[in-house]
Amino acid sequence: MIAIIGNGKGGQLIAHYFNNKKDSILGESCGFEFFDDFKGTPIKKIPDGYKLIISSSNMSFRREVFTKFNRERFINVDRSNNPMQPMGVGNLIFPNVHFDCFSEIGDNNVISNGTIINHHCKVGSGNLFGPGCLLSGSVIIGNNCTIGSGVIFEPNVVIGDNVTIASGSVIVNGIVSCSAVMAIKKLESSSVYQGNRTIKTRKK
Repeated sequence: MIAIIGNGKGGQLIAHYFNNKKDSILGESCGFEFFDDFKGTPIKKIPDGYKLIISSSNMSFRREVFTKFNRERFINVDRSNNPMQPMGVGNLIFPNVHFDCFSEIGDNNVISNGTIINHHCKVGSGNLFGPGCLLSGSVIIGNNCTIGSGVIFEPNVVIGDNVTIASGSVIVNGIVSCSAVMAIKKLESSSVYQGNRTIKTRKK
């Protein structure tokens, strides 16, 4: 059996995914059950033999739950175009995600629809990617980062841990741990974000 942790919209989407597959994620016929501290059976009542999926994209909640159970109990929900190896456990991968060769990701990441992770990229654990992100070749992402929608990473940049990057940013240099990159939208100009600095490039 599989325990889907979270009975909200995310949990319902995963249940729909199960119901439309002939075989389960475990590769064998297998049922699932919802567990949720807010509505339904509490998480602490998950039987020992159940495999685990966290349906929520709330990263604080995901990290808290991930620390409560043995890592080996978590399984991936990988709905990408081309499943990638090596991959850790507990990852939630949405449709239309593309992984290129020689890339790898850690544990408990949420990678949203339309994200492209190119060759030789390394993604750590506990990261959230918004829709439509692009990692060019040989990008390294640390742990516990929050990356907004449509962020573009130029090749070879290295991102530290606990970094927050606003939607629409273009990252051309590395970013040290515990930094925030805030996109400032101005109608009269186009900007490139270099590390945690904003560089005005040209008038529109």
